[in-house]
Amino acid sequence: MKAYRITDWGRSGFTEVAVPEPGPDEVLLEVHSAGLCRTDLNILSSAGGYWPQPPFTLGHEIAGVVVALGPGAQRVQVGDPVLVSAVYACGACGRCLRGRDHECQRMTHVGYGVGLDGGLAQYMLAKAIHLVPLGELTPRRAAPLGDAAATSFHAVMNAKESLWPGSTVAVLGIGGLGGYAVQFLKQLTGASVLAIDNVRERLEFARQYGADELHLFGGETAAAMRDFGNGTVDVVLDFVGSTATLTAALDAIGVGGRIIVAGIGGAEVTLGWERMPRNSRFENTRGYTRADLEDVVALAAAGRIDLPQTHYPFDQAETALDDLRNAQVAGRAVILPNG
Repeated sequence: MKAYRITDWGRSGFTEVAVPEPGPDEVLLEVHSAGLCRTDLNILSSAGGYWPQPPFTLGHEIAGVVVALGPGAQRVQVGDPVLVSAVYACGACGRCLRGRDHECQRMTHVGYGVGLDGGLAQYMLAKAIHLVPLGELTPRRAAPLGDAAATSFHAVMNAKESLWPGSTVAVLGIGGLGGYAVQFLKQLTGASVLAIDNVRERLEFARQYGADELHLFGGETAAAMRDFGNGTVDVVLDFVGSTATLTAALDAIGVGGRIIVAGIGGAEVTLGWERMPRNSRFENTRGYTRADLEDVVALAAAGRIDLPQTHYPFDQAETALDDLRNAQVAGRAVILPNG
């Protein structure tokens, strides 16, 4: 079969590989959709030292159909449409057993498409415990639920205790994660939402999702957030994670404010007792729990969340990566490995 793989640092492309056979507790999936995100670009541009060592097949947002079961595989049957969790949790450590699988003690930053072969292939292997049934949802459009939607859902649920009717939240970055976050915030909290991005078209998407105000990112962003919050904003959700966005966030929160960072923009900012407002909180969030993922699938099945997608044939994977790199994708970039 054909797979798009990183073969060494700075080297990637299509490769012919054997269709894998499922081992114990594994299933073989026919991949129907594989979403792309900034993590893929980060891996491709890496010189090593952080990400797992290549070679491996990229693609960590994955939906497909079960076509074969390995020995002992449970929970799913051949023919089931499923979503693959991007959180590669063991399911057995102390944190997993307490429902905190996003903090699995045995998982570092390894997962499907990140060290293990992922979804930019016609077929892939996954452990049965990492699959969530899609029911009536079509796997052709479901892949972004497995990372962009679930990660932003977890961030919003973390922020929810600080958001009440009349509170204010700024969302930095209205790409895949931020686009979903606006929808979750408007449906699950009583907060007013300021959407911020450096691409006008994305702000128009945010308006459709229910954002109360829009702002084009620039030198006045911190002031715009403070104005939106009548002095300070209660929560900032940063799905960019750059030095510029985090600096603006720090300048916009006040006493008891929160910054929750899910972006991987390589920010460097100064923190400390004298820098942070009294009782404010700076948090990072990565991943989500299985319960989060199941909730997201249920919301999507009920028609309560959606995000524009740009679909690419498998042989245009590099075009899709270039479009993502140049911020030219409408919504989420999704590869269709089997057409």
